[in-house]
Amino acid sequence: MDTATFNTFLVVMAVTALIVFIALHFINAGYGMLFDKKWGASLSNRIGWIVMEAPVFIAMIFLWIFATDEYRFDPIRITFLVLFQIHYFQRSFIFPFLIKGNSRMPLSIVSMGIIFNLLNALMQGGWIFYISPLDYYTAEWFYSPQFIIGVIIFFAGMFINIQSDSIIRHLRKPGDRRHYIPQGARMGRIRYPHLVMGRSRIRLVDIRQPRPTVGGSLQAIQRRVRRRIYKRKTKKNNTLHLLTTWITNIPKNRPYCSLRLR
Repeated sequence: MDTATFNTFLVVMAVTALIVFIALHFINAGYGMLFDKKWGASLSNRIGWIVMEAPVFIAMIFLWIFATDEYRFDPIRITFLVLFQIHYFQRSFIFPFLIKGNSRMPLSIVSMGIIFNLLNALMQGGWIFYISPLDYYTAEWFYSPQFIIGVIIFFAGMFINIQSDSIIRHLRKPGDRRHYIPQGARMGRIRYPHLVMGRSRIRLVDIRQPRPTVGGSLQAIQRRVRRRIYKRKTKKNNTLHLLTTWITNIPKNRPYCSLRLR
């Protein structure tokens, strides 16, 4: 693959990511809380994660093995490989065995994950070991700001990722199969807690309970989930949906209308 072809490949991947981003606003990915049998055959969540994440770890090793000696034993490139493999080893062979519960993952989603991860390995390994000029990464890279800052961000992000996974795993008690949205530690403002994690206390909210909540973002998530479930179970028009939503949200301790007679 030459540089022009590789650049075209990157553009196609970026455009595909944009299309998928938009599509997921209209399609319920049948995973986790929104698991749906219409996505087809499924398998254990643990096995699904291993099957989905392991290919990128293995593919990166093969890309390194078949590279020329000049690329394969370059210190900077080996450092990039080690950092990449540390992350995916944790995601492929450690994280799946820490998952609690007996959730399942559609095989179709696993397949899409495999395809993306293989393409991801081709993007990363292809550039590092095949496309980039041999003298592109010199020894000075170890002292460059972009390398030092990048490594710090990498390990900080990995710590946040592992810590967030640990907090989410402990939301459920043994035998509990309900879905919870964590609150506190900035989780009320960010839908995916892997992005930012503090050390403050966590408050659990059962999204199946129709009681009022604190934080506009959590309320938005609850409304979106209820709206998606409603649309999936009924074929009635949106006018009726909005009307029923308005009626159900009227506080029970207040009258539906108040008239002042003179």
